[in-house]
Amino acid sequence: NPNFSHLSLSVGRHLHRDQVQRIVKAATPTLVHLELVLQNESFDLAPIFTSPLVNLRHLTCISELSYIDVNNHIIPDYLANALKSMVELRTLEIGTRGYKDFAFIEQLPNLKALSITLPDRSHSTLLAHFHSLAFDLVSRLTQDRFDSITINAESNGFMPRPISNLAALSAACTRLGIDYSYNVL
Repeated sequence: NPNFSHLSLSVGRHLHRDQVQRIVKAATPTLVHLELVLQNESFDLAPIFTSPLVNLRHLTCISELSYIDVNNHIIPDYLANALKSMVELRTLEIGTRGYKDFAFIEQLPNLKALSITLPDRSHSTLLAHFHSLAFDLVSRLTQDRFDSITINAESNGFMPRPISNLAALSAACTRLGIDYSYNVL
């Protein structure tokens, strides 16, 4: 039974996911910092998050929403469901896969720093999803809710990321005194 407080794990195949699930489950009582590096956007990560990570303070889980999910109107919500048990979470770094909206932040009273990574995508349906997520986040922001919000947009190196208009998010953060940053990776 490992007593890990910090874990950084790579998930590249379904076999890796099963191993990661066993490690995370065994470390659940002591785990406060978890980073998952996902090497394939088609994974269902729900099995990794079956154990309630009630002591977790930092989570990095960057996985991209795929064209197939959006075209089939199936946006997996495994991460949003899992986050509800992470009541001690203070910092969260996520990608676009795993949540449909930001309703889960209502369940995370200690969350102060949110970082979102948007993949290099120009598909109009994915962009519409980004627009929707940004609008939903703005609608949930309140005074003293977050200390910082960071948007990381991946670029293919040849042209700037065709990012959705985040002016409303930037303006809301400024108005509420939230440190807002936008980075092109």
